[in-house]
Amino acid sequence: SLLLKSWTENLVLDGCDSVVWGGGEPTLDPNFKEILDIVLEKIKPKYLRFFTNSVKYSNEIQKLLDTKKIYITTSIDVGTRETYDLIRGFDRLERVFDNLNLYAKTSADHVTIKYIFTNKNHFKDELQQFLAKILDNKLDKCNFQISFDFTQEFISQEVMQSIIFLYARLIDLKVPSIFIDDLVWQRISKTLNLN
Repeated sequence: SLLLKSWTENLVLDGCDSVVWGGGEPTLDPNFKEILDIVLEKIKPKYLRFFTNSVKYSNEIQKLLDTKKIYITTSIDVGTRETYDLIRGFDRLERVFDNLNLYAKTSADHVTIKYIFTNKNHFKDELQQFLAKILDNKLDKCNFQISFDFTQEFISQEVMQSIIFLYARLIDLKVPSIFIDDLVWQRISKTLNLN
């Protein structure tokens, strides 16, 4: 927060219109509230996005969502507790869905749910469980982003079929927005040798 204070005092961030906050769970930072206040009061960005794992519920994030001042993105990437534990190393899947449900109640259009495909989570059963949890938690009014493991150079045919399956099922759910990001498109080009 000292560095941020210095930047705002010296007008380094003057004219900064967008602030994107990452790092897994930014609300765990003990200075989160202080830093957030500086960002809101001194920088006053027009666009503010948090990348949060939503394991911890944040009243500050909820208040900003309720007033439509921020956007959040949460990567869930699974549909079962077992796979969540396998990928993340701990089981907090139900808590993540509960917190997203709270965030989305007033601002579903400001919540993006991201699914990053890997070799561990692309199975049809996993995707069906993910979709069921989306419906059970009333998250079908949120936006969705489909991504791919940045450490992998190519997408297998099996994973490509899974991406298409999830995309089609999300269309069936009539979600407002589905975004397939560059990590997918770049690898499709490489896989199909289009470059």
